[in-house]
Amino acid sequence: QEERLKIQALETRKQNHYLAFRSAIERAYADLEDGRLKYHLYTEQIATTQSVIDLLLTEYSTESARFIDLLQLENQIIQYDLMKLSAVVKTNMAQAESERYKP
Repeated sequence: QEERLKIQALETRKQNHYLAFRSAIERAYADLEDGRLKYHLYTEQIATTQSVIDLLLTEYSTESARFIDLLQLENQIIQYDLMKLSAVVKTNMAQAESERYKP
């Protein structure tokens, strides 16, 4: 009876370790994909914002656009660049985490 309980406890611990291992790998791959998606999203956002800036620069040269609008959009591009860097860091960390579990 006691031996059977010990075996059952060991099996439960084994299952818990396996589930924790599997969860860590799934989380790493989810973070990796999330980082990649965000990187591409921010790249597109930068391109779109740059297009708006180009249009506003043309309007600004004809004095119908406000300079503050241009500055705000330039600031937005800086923010997107920072978010892209964060996405790269997240992707690299997730990749390193998943590498930890490879045999």
